[in-house]
Parts: sequence; C-alpha cells; structure tokens
Amino acid sequence: MPVTWYQLCRSRLIVFRVICMCSQHIENNWRTGQHLLQRIHCRSETSKGVYCLQYDDRKIVSGLRDNTIKVWSTAVSES
Repeated sequence: MPVTWYQLCRSRLIVFRVICMCSQHIENNWRTGQHLLQRIHCRSETSKGVYCLQYDDRKIVSGLRDNTIKVWSTAVSES
C-alpha cells in the first residue's frame, strides 16, 4: 500500500518533534548540572585525552590532545 503525502509529512514531523524534545532535554540537563560525566579510558599513554569525537554507523573519529586523529571502524573495533 503506497504512503500518502500526508502520512509522509506527518511521520517526518513526529520525528522532528522527538529530536527537538531530546535536544531540549540534553540542553536542560547540561544547564542545570544534571548531566553525568564519564571518563573515556584511552589505551594510549601518550594521548592525554580526547578533545572531540564524531561517529556514524561505520566509523568513529577521535581528535586527541597530542594532535592526532584516529579513525576507528565500528565493524572491527580497531583503528
């Protein structure tokens, strides 16, 4: 059965609203101090910490304090 234009727009609107609600929830937790900080343990002794992290379904990219960038495969769990 084909999806109507109305159904498509409605489903996208619902997804957009959920994303906005989650974003607002995260923002409120951060501003009110209700967030939970967790340390990421690096295997490298020289890295001295992760400054940024970006990911998608295929890879995780980390930027480290020692000015290195690592690309990790989510399929094989190695850089």
